[in-house]
Amino acid sequence: MHHHSLIQDLLQNPVIQEYIAVFKKDEVLCVEGSDNKDLFILLSGKLEAFKGSNKISEISGEGAPIGEISFLLGSKRTATVKAVSDGEAVRIPHENMEQVLDKFPLLMWRIAEVLATRLDARTETLHALKEFCDHLPDAVVAAKKDGKIIAWNRSAETLFGCGWTDMENGAIERLYDQPEKFQQAIEGLNSSENVREEILKVKHPTKGDRYISTNLSLLLDRQ
Repeated sequence: MHHHSLIQDLLQNPVIQEYIAVFKKDEVLCVEGSDNKDLFILLSGKLEAFKGSNKISEISGEGAPIGEISFLLGSKRTATVKAVSDGEAVRIPHENMEQVLDKFPLLMWRIAEVLATRLDARTETLHALKEFCDHLPDAVVAAKKDGKIIAWNRSAETLFGCGWTDMENGAIERLYDQPEKFQQAIEGLNSSENVREEILKVKHPTKGDRYISTNLSLLLDRQ
């Protein structure tokens, strides 16, 4: 990927010159959860990205895109980006997305490269986490806010008597013999810091009824 060629093409266009923005150290370029959808292409300087108060990445290098998810999908900002040093960036308004990508197709390839690299890193992390969870003696099941199961370990398959086809995207409350009691327990969680313990009934397909101690907690993923 020819990052330098991309920057040269951008800077040689007189229209793009109007979009060059100078930022100072500690200046905030993007705010998590905001509706701003502009894309930044870093020219110089160093930035840091945060989710809440947690630093998740550092951004540097000529041609690095910032805010590409909101820019492409029209969604809210997924992170706060703050300048660590003075620098410059090309700021492309979201409303000009189609004409800019049409004129600079290399920009789309650069964004795709960054997204693919991040996906690969996240996939490796999730794989390592799953391997760790598979060695835990306790059953672990994770579900999205809508209750659809997205992850589990081998101990969970043994405990509930369910395989991959039974669990993937299934409703987590269906693992329990009294799903309404499970839902009541979930509703009792008031914040991500709470952990609630309940004794819930499971009907195993071959071993019959089981009463298990279940710890429930909410995890916040701002992505």
